[in-house]
Amino acid sequence: IPGQRFNTVSWITWSPQGDHIAYLVRKGKYKSLVIQNVLTKDVERRIDLDMVDEPESPDYSPDGTTIVFSALTAGVGDIFELDLATEEVTNLTNDAFADYAPLYSADGSTIVHLARVSGNNKYFAINRTNQTHTQLTFGMHDDAGGQFIDDRTLVFASTAVDPAQPIDP
Repeated sequence: IPGQRFNTVSWITWSPQGDHIAYLVRKGKYKSLVIQNVLTKDVERRIDLDMVDEPESPDYSPDGTTIVFSALTAGVGDIFELDLATEEVTNLTNDAFADYAPLYSADGSTIVHLARVSGNNKYFAINRTNQTHTQLTFGMHDDAGGQFIDDRTLVFASTAVDPAQPIDP
């Protein structure tokens, strides 16, 4: 389906301990975040996210205290963080870009996400200590599918190739 991201964002996240999953479910007009124990199969929490539209791509923080996700407000995509103790939701981007697909760095100090800039998907970083936002990737190509392999290294797919050169399959 054109314009949809069903295969480009994560729809489920594992807790750092590996005993819970969190995912989004429809609840009437809005969605809720479900936290389920994978050992007992019990749904332990259901947190309504009726303050945003179309939440997607949840990611547990490494310490398990928060979950970051993307959602729409007034038709614009932003990055939100949910405090699991208080169930408070904070908009971390609140800008005019189409922000989505957030993920925590391995040490939890940074949240990386995609934003649509001049028609291309680019990576941005949010420093959780001082709330600064930094653009990480540039150019007239798309980036996606990021994963941290350690505290400092983000790997991702990119269309940044030379169109005059063949691509090795």
